[in-house]
Amino acid sequence: MILDHSTDHSPDHAVEHSLEEFSEHPPLPVLPEVPFPAPCLALLAALGFTHPTPVQLAAIPALAAGETVHALAPTGSGKTLAFLIPLMLRIDAEPARTRLLILAPTRELGAQIARVAEGVAERLRAHDGRSLRVRTAFGGQRADTQKLELQKNPHIVVATPGRALDCLRTEALDLHGLDAVVLDEADLMLSMGFGGQMESLFRKLPSGLQTALFSATESALPGALENRLLRDARNIDVREETPKERTHELLRVANGGERHRRLAEALHAIEGDVPFGLIFCQTREGVHALVAYFKSQGLSAEALSGELGQIQRDSILRRFKAGALRWLVATNIAARGIDVSALPLVVNFDLPSTLAEYVHRAGRTGRAGRSARVLNVCPPGSETFLRALVKDEGITLRQLPKIATTLVEEAQTPSTPSAPPVSFRTLHLNRGKSDKVRAGDVVGALTQQVGLAKEDIGGIFIFDHFTHVEVSTKQVSAVLSTLPKSRVKNLTVKVSEANV
Repeated sequence: MILDHSTDHSPDHAVEHSLEEFSEHPPLPVLPEVPFPAPCLALLAALGFTHPTPVQLAAIPALAAGETVHALAPTGSGKTLAFLIPLMLRIDAEPARTRLLILAPTRELGAQIARVAEGVAERLRAHDGRSLRVRTAFGGQRADTQKLELQKNPHIVVATPGRALDCLRTEALDLHGLDAVVLDEADLMLSMGFGGQMESLFRKLPSGLQTALFSATESALPGALENRLLRDARNIDVREETPKERTHELLRVANGGERHRRLAEALHAIEGDVPFGLIFCQTREGVHALVAYFKSQGLSAEALSGELGQIQRDSILRRFKAGALRWLVATNIAARGIDVSALPLVVNFDLPSTLAEYVHRAGRTGRAGRSARVLNVCPPGSETFLRALVKDEGITLRQLPKIATTLVEEAQTPSTPSAPPVSFRTLHLNRGKSDKVRAGDVVGALTQQVGLAKEDIGGIFIFDHFTHVEVSTKQVSAVLSTLPKSRVKNLTVKVSEANV
């Protein structure tokens, strides 16, 4: 994303999505050649951005004028603010009702959009006293809690298609007063099989809505959906106007069985230039096998795959963004929406099957004009396929220089790691901040009274009136049976499996 930003970003902050801490900034320069609404310029300045990106220059004036927009722009090019700023400026805070619905393909991307919307809402409160409430509705989280929040008629709802449809069916979500709807990463929603849900959802929405579709690649909407959403749309395509700052490389391997070793060698060799990165596998089994091999070689790595609970996923992502974890290995679905500032490397350990998939994976890197690398692991026969795949995107692939062997030899093949990956389950304790419980109290109770080792304990998340703690699956029964007979901070506790 091409932004001049006065705030330095450490690896745990996303360039596009972290709006929490901005100091005062000078006003944006006047852009007479662009009919850009002054309130939108002022809000961008308040958020710390001194120059709109190409997609913002094109989309913001159109959306501010009430037009329907279909925008194609690379991942990380500023799309989120391109639709939030003009559409949130158009919302009247009174009466309280849901005015803007934003649909995202995954809960991770939706959560990021919601955080940005909260940042915009905070600036609007400071500017004109307008108080806009943002709420979310995602799968994988407690439906009853979300529905209670939605019944308070928030002004902005960010949702995944399935959960939004469920909330409409149960009348937890009232969209009779809706003014606008946004589909972010619309191409991904279609490729992930949400087309039917989207058609069902839009049949339940009011007519005459302002709509906006944002994608990184072109995709064909079902006919009825296209007629409803894109009639008289302003088509915006700034993919060629957004500079590509990525190097695309090949790591050739002699056979599939040596891919683990060769990739580990490559990462060891480039660690001085690349401090951390995101690695894609096609299956969760492949994710866990690669992580197990990396750990055997002393590489700091964790798996992010679909079977993990939301709290555990959030814990792993926080460690990765904070720099406590070097290599995050993920499936496509688990990695949707991951946004890490200055991510220097994406690795395609398993090659993507479509150009859209390649573009979305590569889009995790090279944001804010920073240089970045995309490394593709190519067994025999796959290089020709990959070159043909990326040809139309104008991507040039170069071979990674030869790497000397630096790793210890292992008797086992990478596909059969010596130990299975540790899996965790989340437990609910009925004590929290109001009881002055701290993480150390929970760890002490689990290790000293239940007998767990520290590696059996994952993330600990303390809320006002309860605590969630991740415990290795093999120790769940011991905790459920023993901890209620013990004490945490000299308090009795009730323990159950968390509904996450």
